[in-house]
Amino acid sequence: MAMGAVALVLTAVACGKKSSDNNSNVSSAQGLNGNIAAGNSNLPNQMYSRQAAYIGSDNADQFNTDAKALAATSVDPKYVGTVNNLSGVLIQGDVYIDRATGNMIGIGSTAIQIDIRDSYVVEQGADPISIFIRGTQGRAAGGQASLQFADNYGTITINGTYNASTFTGTVSYQNTTGSYNGRSSGTLGRFTVPTCGFFHCQ
Repeated sequence: MAMGAVALVLTAVACGKKSSDNNSNVSSAQGLNGNIAAGNSNLPNQMYSRQAAYIGSDNADQFNTDAKALAATSVDPKYVGTVNNLSGVLIQGDVYIDRATGNMIGIGSTAIQIDIRDSYVVEQGADPISIFIRGTQGRAAGGQASLQFADNYGTITINGTYNASTFTGTVSYQNTTGSYNGRSSGTLGRFTVPTCGFFHCQ
């Protein structure tokens, strides 16, 4: 997963629900949902306006472990501080979907960015750990979405549901390289964001 101190494409503007609105206690990694049939995406006919949301979990210790494991693809976890399970990780989506089939398109352009804001960011003003990763496959149809983003460092999968106003997704990861406390895969948590703040609806 491409990482760096400065966001390459997306801008971090925190909005959407905080993780305190979620009830996520999941930890095992999830793969693509192959049960979503091709069909009309039913995405609302609105302009895309990029927004960010907090990824969170009710399990603070597990969240901290998974956030450090996710960052371990290119950052030594010993240099990562504590990651808060309510406000420590932001996600932004720049996802293109074919409205007729629901399939992910714009493979070269579709991407997500995850910013890990650990205690060094909060207390010392350090730069967040930014993960930028492009889409490889996925589908959003019938109110369900399953999206995959991958590079040489690992894979991030988002499974969720959406309607005309909001998209709620669960974020899982599988590292190709790097781990923390023996952990290299798992489910980080959930987020909720305006549907057309994550998907290019038009």
